[in-house]
Amino acid sequence: MQRSFSIVSLIAFPVLATALQTNVFWIIALAPLLGTLAVVLIKWDPTGKDVDAEETYITA
Repeated sequence: MQRSFSIVSLIAFPVLATALQTNVFWIIALAPLLGTLAVVLIKWDPTGKDVDAEETYITA
């Protein structure tokens, strides 16, 4: 999967560079910020749970 993204970026980068001229730098520079924003906004901690504890189910 990672290789396919590399191939797409090799094709897409020159197209973006031509279409946007100098603004393509800012798109690439700001892309990691989107990932950081997603990590900050989505709270998920798989290490915060005790996986050995038995769950108690309430049946009504």
